[in-house]
Amino acid sequence: KQIPDRVGQTLRNFLLERLAPKGQARRTAYTLSVKLTESKRVLAIRKDETATRANLVMTADFSLTADHAPRRGTITGVAVSTNSYNVLRSDFATLSAEKDARDRALRTIADEIRLQVAAALRNPQAFTPTRKAPPQPNRRRAP
Repeated sequence: KQIPDRVGQTLRNFLLERLAPKGQARRTAYTLSVKLTESKRVLAIRKDETATRANLVMTADFSLTADHAPRRGTITGVAVSTNSYNVLRSDFATLSAEKDARDRALRTIADEIRLQVAAALRNPQAFTPTRKAPPQPNRRRAP
């Protein structure tokens, strides 16, 4: 499935490189859904209270569902990557460093998702069965 925004598109491309190096299949057996979040944390501050170092934290919550056997279930997982970058006096240099940190994080997340998916596919018990609603008891009204 599509992941929103430019960052999602970049992650999708990294995942395609790792999960389908020969190109997308015409008919897929599984659907991978990913929700991506990003946060920034300041690590170091100068005496004038400006930041000099920051962490970029990317988190991907994902699920893999069998397309043709939905009762088989779904696996879910989380991949997190934290990357540091310098906050410089030049806005352009800072944006470039932040973009590089984001790309490193997305590559790491793509690698982690690939590993978790591969492990789950080798172990079918990793899939949580899709649960049906329990049958409702027949309720008769008293006469």
